[in-house]
Amino acid sequence: MRLPSRAQRNPIIRLMSQRSPPVTAKAPTLIGIWKSDRARTLEFWGFPKNANARARKLLSSRGFFGNLMWKITRTHIYHAWEISGSSPYSVLWQNAYHIVIRIGRRGSFEVRDIHFDGPDRFYMLAGKANCEFFRRIDANQWLERTRHRRFR
Repeated sequence: MRLPSRAQRNPIIRLMSQRSPPVTAKAPTLIGIWKSDRARTLEFWGFPKNANARARKLLSSRGFFGNLMWKITRTHIYHAWEISGSSPYSVLWQNAYHIVIRIGRRGSFEVRDIHFDGPDRFYMLAGKANCEFFRRIDANQWLERTRHRRFR
């Protein structure tokens, strides 16, 4: 009996490997307001076999996923969750379904690999083997969340 390959077992790898952007496809834009999609993230989240009930409960709670919001302009990413702040970013590479950005300044930066799942959805690596999903939201939700916060 032949075992399924890793790509067949893992829905994220299967999702990433089945797409090949057409040459005429227009690259989606990151500019806008995005919110973590709790339901979709947990749908694809893979807990380690040795994860205890407390860790599973924490990650599945309403206080964990579904709260992070990003406002992305041409030059900066503003984030709001428990703390708020902003960082400059630059696009390193982009095609019709995928964009790689560098967030931060010279001394301290991180590279994020973002995969679009339609014009209003994307996902990116979270941890070693899971992905967090985001969806585009209305500007009013951002204003409600950030009304009393100051960005650094």
